[in-house]
Amino acid sequence: MITVKAFWRNNALPAQKIKIAVAFNDFFGGGVTDDNGEIDFDLEPGHGQIFYRGCPIYIGKIDEIITIHI
Repeated sequence: MITVKAFWRNNALPAQKIKIAVAFNDFFGGGVTDDNGEIDFDLEPGHGQIFYRGCPIYIGKIDEIITIHI
């Protein structure tokens, strides 16, 4: 299980109800963050990318919990 925690860069508040996507070599999927700025993916940790608004905002190792600032 991977949890992406998204926060706004300008005020550090949770980024609520935004679309986030995750890509691995054999998987691409997305969803919407909850009221805590979190979204869960039923994936094993590994090397991949995280997208916001169609643009990659993180490329690298994705652990069980990863925090991003957008």
